[in-house]
Amino acid sequence: MNVDALAGLMPYLVATYPVFDVQPFTINLYVIQLTLGLAFAPNLMSILGIVLAIVLFRRY
Repeated sequence: MNVDALAGLMPYLVATYPVFDVQPFTINLYVIQLTLGLAFAPNLMSILGIVLAIVLFRRY
């Protein structure tokens, strides 16, 4: 399905916006090696979904 009306808008909807980013770091315990990191980079559609969920949650 090709929607030409959204073709110009699509790059803005799927572009990610890094909000929180902790670079991965490694802990070597000689028995096990752990690599931990965390990143939160939502796109516009996920932000709109979160706002819609909050509005619907508060309404009901």
